[in-house]
Amino acid sequence: MWIGLLFSMVCLACLTTDTFDAEVEHLSLQIELYREKIVQCLVLGEYTRSGPYVLQTVINYVYVEFCLRTDADQDTWYLLALEINLAMQMGYHHDSSHFPGISPFQGEMRRHLWATVLMGDTLVSNQMGMPRMISDSKWDTAEPRNLNDTDFDEQSKDLPPSRPLTEYTNSLGLIARRRILAALGTVADLTDAVKPYSYADVMHVDGILQEAIVSIPPLLQMKPLATSVTDSPQVIMSRLFLGHMVYKGQIALHRRFLYTSPTNPDDDPMGYSRKVCLDASLGMLNIQHMLDEETCPGGQLHTMRFRVTSIMNHQFLTATMVLCSILYRGKALQREQEIRASLQICRSIWMRKSPTSKEATKAAETVSFVLAKAGDSGKSNLGFRQDVSRDLQGNDQTNTFLENSANFAGQPLDEGLLLPDYMSLFEPDRFLATGSFGMWTSSNQQGQQFGPNFNALDRPSDGGTAMNMPGQPW
Repeated sequence: MWIGLLFSMVCLACLTTDTFDAEVEHLSLQIELYREKIVQCLVLGEYTRSGPYVLQTVINYVYVEFCLRTDADQDTWYLLALEINLAMQMGYHHDSSHFPGISPFQGEMRRHLWATVLMGDTLVSNQMGMPRMISDSKWDTAEPRNLNDTDFDEQSKDLPPSRPLTEYTNSLGLIARRRILAALGTVADLTDAVKPYSYADVMHVDGILQEAIVSIPPLLQMKPLATSVTDSPQVIMSRLFLGHMVYKGQIALHRRFLYTSPTNPDDDPMGYSRKVCLDASLGMLNIQHMLDEETCPGGQLHTMRFRVTSIMNHQFLTATMVLCSILYRGKALQREQEIRASLQICRSIWMRKSPTSKEATKAAETVSFVLAKAGDSGKSNLGFRQDVSRDLQGNDQTNTFLENSANFAGQPLDEGLLLPDYMSLFEPDRFLATGSFGMWTSSNQQGQQFGPNFNALDRPSDGGTAMNMPGQPW
């Protein structure tokens, strides 16, 4: 198992290595070799019997597989289930203070590992559209202390006291993520619930999320990149990832109230949800834009580019679809220009990613259609195709959107074959998600299935279908 752990560390190092174009093929062969050796070591070491280095090796292996996949993949989720079961079998879900035979060093490392397992469960399960596997009532492992790696070692008889949260350490990012994840787990439990819940329940969970936001250490709270020039890439990336997680929770919690009409125009209790969801979606795509620029060669976050995985892209897709829906339905809350500008930027990003990602291709096509339908209804397909072509300059792969619309130049958009393909995203009776945007489908008590059912959100909140639906995992 120690050899397997070593192979996993080398493989992860390869995944984060800068290479020239001529070296890409050689590096890919190296990654495949080390990946194979990790699995062989896990099998030879009989990983199901647990033991030293087993969980660390499995966690690294799951992350390797996760990094190698551009889009959401169920196989990774199944591997995550293996990781979670191993962790619980080995007692990581109980704090080490319950076991006098575990040294202070081992106990603190176990807290770090458990926090990593929790993060994978909440984020990957949500990406797959499934409830999380670890409920809060089944673990009591304490939060890691804010310590540097040099503050303690295997010989330490006692752990030093935690450093103040105003001081950046190797553990600070993990502590902050764990606090936000605890709130995200509460959000997921509510939105995934089979039983109906009230708007008061939503606002109660929103309060929990707000408390988690306040608990983010000052050094990791969001601030403009222009004021972060002296910060390390690790710190900046931690800030963006935490902001991404906060927006994710707000969208998941409030998006179903986007189109709920108030019975009294002077009293709109759900106006808060509409504003929060819109702000979070715009904030999410702003993070996507920053990452797209700064992870390029020469950018502040180029060395952190491997951290932009399908988990983050899944939420960028979600925010994209929320804004597409808002713009398409004319519910922009007097912010149409801001929404349009955000979608135009993200369309360019999705188009550049489309050669290697089916999800990005679908997103680019959908945003293109919505922008044309909502803002350029007088423009012919030919003129619109030219706009899309400019976004695709330098892209070796022709976008599917252009191929589909090639024969409809000069026709109104709603007369072409594009209409059924893209309208289905906004007509729930015709749309049943298959995973293109992260397994949107979930089932209710009667076995019916729901995709992003925007029309259902129009129904009254007092016992209507929208409130009786299970949480749709975005």
